[in-house]
Amino acid sequence: MKVRKIEIDRKSIPRSYRDYLKKMVEMGEFFEIDDEIDWNLEMGAICRRALETGAPSPIFNKVKGCPDGFRAAEVGYQKSGTPGRDWARVAVQLGLPPETGLMEIMHAYNEVMESGTVHPPKIVENNDSPCKENIWTGDDIDITKFPAPIAHGGDGGRYIQTVGLNILRTPDGKWTNWSTSRGMIANAPANSKNTMTISMSPWAHGGMIHGMWKKEGKDCPIAIAFGAQPAVNINIGTRQDDYVNEYDASSKLLDEPVELVKCETNDLLVPADAEIILEGVLSKDKALPEGPFGEY
Repeated sequence: MKVRKIEIDRKSIPRSYRDYLKKMVEMGEFFEIDDEIDWNLEMGAICRRALETGAPSPIFNKVKGCPDGFRAAEVGYQKSGTPGRDWARVAVQLGLPPETGLMEIMHAYNEVMESGTVHPPKIVENNDSPCKENIWTGDDIDITKFPAPIAHGGDGGRYIQTVGLNILRTPDGKWTNWSTSRGMIANAPANSKNTMTISMSPWAHGGMIHGMWKKEGKDCPIAIAFGAQPAVNINIGTRQDDYVNEYDASSKLLDEPVELVKCETNDLLVPADAEIILEGVLSKDKALPEGPFGEY
């Protein structure tokens, strides 16, 4: 099979998750639901139905029990049901025409990774960072207010993390890993406002870094970014070599610096454009049950 050579148009890459969702709505690939939707199974059922029928992907503008302004949506990796543009939702994230095929997307991405230039991050202040518009600390923290769903019957809890960006750095500061994993609001203590559990394999990059901190007898600082720009999100599931920063891939993709801002409670740098940042630690010696998760 001959694959067309299509180049990424960097100027067309959406510069925020909101810009991406707006473009998806305009293209008819996503649609907004203004009715109140329950995070307990209803959100998951609507997403599953849309996926199985090829319907536009839902954006939930009002989720039961969540403060006004909190929304939820798919990150955009699912197939389109529009004839002739099966992978439009992925292609647009990379500045490619919506009709670009999957193999063409892969070749265009790989070419940028092989020939692109890494640009050092642009460190910005809080007042230039959308993720800093509202800050919860201390007793104000309550992750149960986020639109985290029970997506499948039999799930062990509310999965707040399925495609967010885990950010961890080695104790010596030489390697920062961006990756994703599933994570659940902890059920013990019941309805925990500030505790979650993450499924992080010790041989995965995040697990490797957690192990380094444990070896030093210290908790591992972590930040999780939700709703970062597509050039960041697209790389959290790619396989980079050990000790290679996923930031580098995002910078190559944009051919410009990515704006980062310092966390409030640790020294980690996070995407300034993200919708939500969670900050905390991975415990060196405590564990709580996680799962089951219906996808598996």
